[in-house]
Amino acid sequence: MTPQAKRIQAHLKRTGKITPRYAYREMGIYGLSQRIAECRKSGMEIVNKKWKTARGIVRSKYIYEGSG
Repeated sequence: MTPQAKRIQAHLKRTGKITPRYAYREMGIYGLSQRIAECRKSGMEIVNKKWKTARGIVRSKYIYEGSG
């Protein structure tokens, strides 16, 4: 697992969720989906929730389900 994936893993275990925007702005991680894939391969159960804003923009966040 890459160092970025380990940081994402620690954040998910601490807070339970992360958004691509947060990962980029606060952690300097641009390719969040790739890092999430690494975390999933290590056994973490992570789901992706998507929704539309009032302006029609699709947003997503990853939620840690507590296993792994």
